[in-house]
Parts: sequence; structure tokens; C-alpha cells
Amino acid sequence: METSLNVPERTAFSPFLPYSPLMYPDTSVGDCTKNHQKCRLFRSLREFSGANRGSDKAFARSRASALQAQTTQYQARFARQISSSLFSFGYDNEKELEKYVEKLNAEVAGLLIAYHAAGGNFLPGAKKYGTQSAKDYAENGGGKALIDGFTKAFGSAFDNKLHVITEILPAGKTTIGGIDFVIVPNAEAYTIEIPEIGAVYTHMLGHDCHSIVAGAGHADAIEAELQSYIDKGVTLILTSHYTPEDLKDAQTKIDYLENLKKLAAESSGAQQFRSRVKGVYPDYLGENYLDMTANLFFKG
Repeated sequence: METSLNVPERTAFSPFLPYSPLMYPDTSVGDCTKNHQKCRLFRSLREFSGANRGSDKAFARSRASALQAQTTQYQARFARQISSSLFSFGYDNEKELEKYVEKLNAEVAGLLIAYHAAGGNFLPGAKKYGTQSAKDYAENGGGKALIDGFTKAFGSAFDNKLHVITEILPAGKTTIGGIDFVIVPNAEAYTIEIPEIGAVYTHMLGHDCHSIVAGAGHADAIEAELQSYIDKGVTLILTSHYTPEDLKDAQTKIDYLENLKKLAAESSGAQQFRSRVKGVYPDYLGENYLDMTANLFFKG
């Protein structure tokens, strides 16, 4: 499950369905699952599966610490009301996160459901917010395919119960629990700005991980979005698959995308491109994503 505080992925992203391997013909649920097990960006899946319970708990604590920092800012003004931004796939993690929310002594105003709507046993009584695109993606689109794939891969440790979105969010400003959010729908779900704390949510960033990039045009679109964060002076970038990041990380990713385009232009094929990228970024995680990107840059 990913119940998310999201931010704007602007319309430039929509034609490319960013970071959506299942939407590209050269990838599959299997590709996505293998990559989730390898990349730190998605290390949570392996840990949440119970295969590495020690890492699981450490990861949960790190997420809780990040959430504490975020909610502290909310509580300063909004007292007992918070809107939860939590990531949970496994039952153990859901219990830990529920206990953490209880310790906050805060009223949960609702869950914002974005790209990954599994984990429905977490706070089942809370209101479920999301755009129509997020609802369609989770119930019938690529999100459903991911849930089916993860259920097959991780079995009973994975909470595949769906968070059913009942509160449809329109584009633009909305207030939940006394907090203003700016909702920006896209083809798969939506992104969110949180003006009160100068924060944005986007599905993925990961400053030291490879990204799925469907060619130079897609790279340009991602760069434009990240540059908009820099231009706005955003102080906090929240994502569904990584620790909180900032504008330095956004610039790092822009530089990475510029290098991808340059290396692609200098390469004669996918294999050469892949080797050159690995030479420049030897320590980057998520090599399966690099494989996907190479195939997408050099189709046919």
C-alpha cells in the first residue's frame, strides 16, 4: 500500500506515464518485482515480505522518524488533526504504524491514496481520498496489475486488500483536516503540493538510484518538473519509495537525466549505453531500471 501525500507531476508528465514500467511494452510485472527486490528505492517490498525482518523494522523506524518530522510541523498549527502519509505493505508494518499514530494522540482526518492502493487493513475506518485517475489505476489499471504481481511474489505477508477510494479529489486546492493541499491529477494518480510547509510529493525521485526514462522527451519532462520545484524553492520532496529529499537531490537527478541524454546520443545501442551509464554511475542502485531505460531509448 502506499497512502500518500503527493505533489504535482504537472501535465508534462502525463503523456509519458512516468515511472510506470507496466505501461511500457518492453517491461512486465516480473521486471518490476525483480527490480523492487534489488533497488533501495523499492527495498521496502523485500523487507515488508518478512524475508528480512530486521531490516523491515529498521526501515519502519526510519519512515516513522521521517513522518514524525513532518507531523510535528502540522501539529504546531493544527493541534490534534493530521492527515496521514504512510507507506505500508506488510501486516507487521501496518501494526507498527498504527501504534505510532496512536502515540501522536492525533485524529486521523483521512488517507490520501495514490499509486499503490494495497494495504487496506491499515486504518480501515479512515476516509480514503484520491483522484478518479488513482481509483481507476488501482482498481482496473497498472496499479491492480502490480498488486496481483506482488501477491503472487510475496504471498500472505503482503496485504493485498485494496483501499477503496470513496472521496474523489478534484484538481486544485482542497482542505483535509485543516491542512491545505493542491491536487494535480495525472494519467495514473496525482501529485500534491503542501504550501504550509513548502513541501511537494511526487511518486518517485531517488537521487542515487537509476530511473525509468522512456527516451529523451520523457527525460525533458521529468527535468521540467524537478526544475519547477527548484524555482519554487521547495524545502521538502516526499516520495512513495524513498526517504525525504530536497532540492539538492532534485538537481542531482536533473544532472543524471542530462547525462543519460548525452550518453544515449553517443551510444550505438542499448548495451553500449548501459555500459557507459554504469561507468559514470557505478554505485547507483536499481540496475533493472537502467535495463528498462536502455531498452526504451533504443527500441527496435
